[in-house]
Amino acid sequence: MSRIEQGADLTVLMSRMHSDLQVYCEAVERLSHRDGTMTLDVAYERSERARIAFELARDRLKAYLAEHGRAG
Repeated sequence: MSRIEQGADLTVLMSRMHSDLQVYCEAVERLSHRDGTMTLDVAYERSERARIAFELARDRLKAYLAEHGRAG
């Protein structure tokens, strides 16, 4: 894999992780400030799905960095 390809892969992984983190933060915010249109259980489930997606994205990035010899 060329450096350009590696850089593109790294950019995609970092973008995915940051996007998933943003979704997680928004889900937690909605959980904290429910407006009555969503039950606590639904809000919690959505925040948990977002947390898991973020953690998977973070783990994929960490694995990529470990495989390609970069500190993470």
